[in-house]
Amino acid sequence: MDGPEIGPEGRILRVTGSSRDGGDLSLIRTLTRDTRRIFGETRRQGFRRAGARTLEDLDAFYLSEDRRQRLAGMGRLRRWLHRGAWLLKSLFLNLTPARRVLLALAMLLCVRVQGHGDGHSEQIDFGGFPTS
Repeated sequence: MDGPEIGPEGRILRVTGSSRDGGDLSLIRTLTRDTRRIFGETRRQGFRRAGARTLEDLDAFYLSEDRRQRLAGMGRLRRWLHRGAWLLKSLFLNLTPARRVLLALAMLLCVRVQGHGDGHSEQIDFGGFPTS
């Protein structure tokens, strides 16, 4: 059975075919293994360092050199907002077209806006949980 290629320090370097298509591992076993790996890394490095390293990995993979340079010149809040928006956009655009459509449909189904006839009262529900 092929699995992800693990490099130094436990980083995943490359995902092989059987891991990509589900392979022989059950979903529960895979999630259990991933959870143990994440908690183990967090215990060894500490939460802040593990989180910072994850962001560094995401930046290196999903953001172009130009965008990383632009981020370096921004203030903390602006950098945080731009990084989040650019990463979400890159993650979304890396989905297959069918998965992008299904995700967009799922997000639309999670949000429901109800207005009342008087025009003064609105209620927005996210995922079935009323906010007002």
